[in-house]
Formats: sequence, structure tokens, C-alpha cells
Amino acid sequence: MVPPASSRCTPSREARDGKALRTDANTNLMTPRAVMPTLLGTHAPTTEVWLVTAVFGLPSKGEALGAEVGWLAEWQKRPVVPKEILQLIDA
Repeated sequence: MVPPASSRCTPSREARDGKALRTDANTNLMTPRAVMPTLLGTHAPTTEVWLVTAVFGLPSKGEALGAEVGWLAEWQKRPVVPKEILQLIDA
């Protein structure tokens, strides 16, 4: 199970390695010592590479701490790249 306020990377057409990068102190005002998910990879300077990203977030509810029941179902929904973008990528 993935806890709320966490990140996940999904496979791509290019081989990339995931790494948790420690951010500098106080670059995140909510969490002074945070980590940022990062993907590392290489490609030839003449190669075109498309990177597609999505962000998942849920609003807080008043003074409640943690995520609401049912957050996992939303987390598990995979975003869909619009077909117009896929056509550009595959062109």
C-alpha cells in the first residue's frame, strides 16, 4: 500500500532508473526535510524523447489529519494520455 503524500513512477518506453533525491533543507515549507522522486536516464543528443507526467493530490478537509477513506481507489486510477498527444509522440 502506498501512503498518502507519496509518489510513484510508472514504466516508460525508455529505460530510466528511479531515485529518491533529498532536497535542500527548507525548500519545502511544509516538510523541512523532503525527498523528491526523480527519474534518471540517458539518450543521444539527436534523439527526441517525450516525458509525460501526472500529479495526484487530494485537498485537506478542515482540521482532519491524513487522507480520507477511499483515497487508495483514486491513487490507483491511471491517468490517460490524450490521443492527440500520443499521435504526436508516435509520429
